Amino acid sequence: MENSQKLSIAAQSSTALLKSLAKHAVCVTDTKDSDDRSKWEIFGGTLISIGRRVFVATASHCVHVNASLTRYWLLSDTRRRMGDGIPVVVATWNIPGDHPDVGALELDPKSLSECPSKTPCSLARLRISGVGRIDRAASLVGCPSQYVTEEAHESAEGYRAMLISYTSLPIAESDWPGFSARIPFDADIDILMNYPSGSDDTTRLDSAMPIELPHPGGMSGGGLWDQGFGVNQLWSTDDAFLFGIQSSWFPDRRYVRVVQICHWLQLIYQHYPDLHMEIDAAFPNLH
Repeated sequence: MENSQKLSIAAQSSTALLKSLAKHAVCVTDTKDSDDRSKWEIFGGTLISIGRRVFVATASHCVHVNASLTRYWLLSDTRRRMGDGIPVVVATWNIPGDHPDVGALELDPKSLSECPSKTPCSLARLRISGVGRIDRAASLVGCPSQYVTEEAHESAEGYRAMLISYTSLPIAESDWPGFSARIPFDADIDILMNYPSGSDDTTRLDSAMPIELPHPGGMSGGGLWDQGFGVNQLWSTDDAFLFGIQSSWFPDRRYVRVVQICHWLQLIYQHYPDLHMEIDAAFPNLH
């Protein structure tokens, strides 16, 4: 297959996939219960339903367990006033020491229904895939802080976030970088991907033009989706599966670090005995 054909396929699949996954991806504002917007931060997550519960799968370092639940606001894809209501966070969970770096917000399902553009994915869309399929494209979905803008409409002020996807290949464990991270790399926990600087090694798939990737701040908690090629004979966006949660990055080395989804499932299993049956049925070898 010619490179031009590969790029064309990558462009079409990545564009279609982002459109499909947008309904599962969320951008969360951590207001810290402060009126000072300069203190606010954003992070990403993926909506997942298990049984009758709905969660935002995200990174542990984004979640504060002993803090107010009202500090978290889920940004909507459409312009909304605060009086219209926002999804209500009813519980938060993280990992002590943020290792593995996975966390969760539990949402009130009824309040989430007030944001019709957002729909949780089921456990069937999750797959334990180790360090990733190194010969298959994967898309990291999130909302970089760099692309968050303030906007005003009539008498209301608010924020607009831009959801993006970055497509690359997971790095084979044998090719992992040799530098020492503060928390050592672990093939039972981590997934690594390149995140180049400048525009020499990155191309915008829809236009085939060079593009400089945004600063990944704000992408923490975003989902890493295997595009699902080879799962079925004919590909569709429904073949994509979530297999990681973005955790951190190394600016000097230009890598992003992602945590394998099994650790998020174990976090939920630990705190929700009522969901054991659903998780065991979907992932009998989780433990």
